[in-house]
Amino acid sequence: MRFIRYIAAILLVVLVQACGGSSNNSSPTATVSGVAATGAAMDGTVTLKDSTGNIRSAVISLPSGVFNMDVSGLTPPYFLKATNSAGTLTLYSVATGSGTFNINPLSNLVVVAAAMSIDPLAKTPDAAFNNPADFGTLTAAQIQAATDSVMSQMSPAFKAALAANDVTKVNPLTDSYWIGNGLDKVFDGFVVTLNTATGEVQELQVASNTTTVVGLVDMLGTFPSAGVYDGTVTMPLSSGGTHLVRDMLITSSGEMRYVMDNGVQVVATMTASGSTVTGTGIAYAPTLNGQSTNFQFADDSKAVNLTINGTLGTGTFSGTYTYGSFSDTFSFSLNTQQTNSTASLDKIAGTYASSLDSNTVFIGHIEANGNIWGSGPGIGYSGLIQVVDPNANIYRVTLAYLQNGTYGYVSGLATFHDVAPATSLPMPTALVATGYTGEIASLSYSSSTSGSQGELVMLLSSPSQQISLGAVRMSSQQQTIAVQPTASSLIIQVIGNSAFSLTTVGDTQLGFSGEISVFSGAINVLSGTLNVISNPGNIALNGPNQIAIPLPSAIASSILSTPSNLPVLQSQVINWQSFAIDANSAVNFVQPSSSQAVLNNVTVSGDIITGTLTSNGGGNIMLSNTDAIVGTGTTGVSVTSMTGTMAGNYSLSGGTLTLSGSAGAMISPVVLVNAGTTTSGGATFASETTGTGP
Repeated sequence: MRFIRYIAAILLVVLVQACGGSSNNSSPTATVSGVAATGAAMDGTVTLKDSTGNIRSAVISLPSGVFNMDVSGLTPPYFLKATNSAGTLTLYSVATGSGTFNINPLSNLVVVAAAMSIDPLAKTPDAAFNNPADFGTLTAAQIQAATDSVMSQMSPAFKAALAANDVTKVNPLTDSYWIGNGLDKVFDGFVVTLNTATGEVQELQVASNTTTVVGLVDMLGTFPSAGVYDGTVTMPLSSGGTHLVRDMLITSSGEMRYVMDNGVQVVATMTASGSTVTGTGIAYAPTLNGQSTNFQFADDSKAVNLTINGTLGTGTFSGTYTYGSFSDTFSFSLNTQQTNSTASLDKIAGTYASSLDSNTVFIGHIEANGNIWGSGPGIGYSGLIQVVDPNANIYRVTLAYLQNGTYGYVSGLATFHDVAPATSLPMPTALVATGYTGEIASLSYSSSTSGSQGELVMLLSSPSQQISLGAVRMSSQQQTIAVQPTASSLIIQVIGNSAFSLTTVGDTQLGFSGEISVFSGAINVLSGTLNVISNPGNIALNGPNQIAIPLPSAIASSILSTPSNLPVLQSQVINWQSFAIDANSAVNFVQPSSSQAVLNNVTVSGDIITGTLTSNGGGNIMLSNTDAIVGTGTTGVSVTSMTGTMAGNYSLSGGTLTLSGSAGAMISPVVLVNAGTTTSGGATFASETTGTGP
């Protein structure tokens, strides 16, 4: 009986479409009908907007999921929204005119892909529905291309499920099906969603309860020939001559980034109509050390808004940029080998070293889940790398960095080379393997990249500069890297659990990554300052796969949206074998704000602090010891809050650091700094002290 009711409902829709629901001889009524379902019928309402903003609505019939609306007098295309009665699920679709147009998890992606063919930045399902006039030029061909793009990106398991249910070629918008059969039966086994916060297209396989990230929303775009290109740009009126470009990246959504060999970076968005390409973008003058500070474009500016006109050929892209009355030409060819190298997070996980100029080295690590963290001179950074499209070898990178207590952001695209270039790092680098317990000074340093396992090329934007760098993945998966950029300064990045000793003269930087860094060793700075660099925190994405970065242009605000959220600060725990500051030495904690807490868990008693302890971010510094922390009356301390405690245990969860242990008097004399006021003498501390990050 249920099957008969479903068939009857479908026949009713067909009859209504055929005769307009009337027995007289008037013209048939134009209708849009279909099924709103996710494996089960949606109970709720469908709302339709035409390209001028006129609205129709209909109640979804149960149990069939069928809806039907009169669209007489409306102007296509139509944008549809189905919302369940509880208000917990909303799906979208698009219709070229009257006829059958379903609403389901795949149509929810098709409407995004179709909208991006008009506006590459329309990366959410509601973009076209909320602004129908902006997408009124959508054609049936564009919607079909969007459908083909979505279906081609589904996982092999999803495609196998289609075949198993006799759905050999599917159009999720226009196919006729009913609940429990065909495409709808596949939705019983797969939950397909778009995470608009991260931009990830996800498939949850119900039987195994496993979620697969198919790729980013960018991959749903219909810009042809996405991939990695090489070529040249001729700038006759700017720096003159022809400049080489390596790794020009174009995503399926039409985003383009590249850097010329003179340091000029171009960021743009483009759309294609057949082989004709149009777009807008920005060209930025070089801003990095070692590049010309006198560079100017032909109109004497440091950044210019571009209009792009180009032509796509078979594996080629050529054309012109214009700004004002000036024009440059470009010619690119698809790097087929680079483009066809499949992108994945497992593939790029590892330890990296990179540089921006001949005097700096950045070191860090990429985990298989996409987390990135590391440090450079006076800076700590952390963030996220995501696969834009596994079939185009393009990644998106979003990073927050903490430099001298101040936050900054960079965001952009990256590609991975399976073979690293035959070049050297600018400064000698020493790798420390997991579990190393010796003296770092005894390590041998090398600037060679011989034996490295590939290179990650990143094209990044910040509010003040455009950054291009190649990060070389080192030959084995070491957990600690030490870099010596100058003869008088040492940079150490601690990755994971490490154990080593260090004796040094001069300034030293120690960077820790992650919430808990287990460091079981001794650092003895004979003279100079030990700068402890904290992880800047987790990145909070403000939209589809992009962190918010303000750029100096009207179109830039649409490429990278206005900032609204800082990264989530993390309190941090560092385990020390000993913690002593000599009178000629200083320890400085680089912290983002007064609300971050750092627990220094000291495992050996009787440590002496006679030197200077500071925090240039004014944060909360906690010293925990199984016996005591001993200071002197001449100790210089400058932090918002420093707590000495007998606690031997701690917990860290959700940014909240909790210490616990027996209450009692500290060995006198002890220094307690609270809100900037120093008190010397004996002190008693409670059994629990809590410091909370925001």
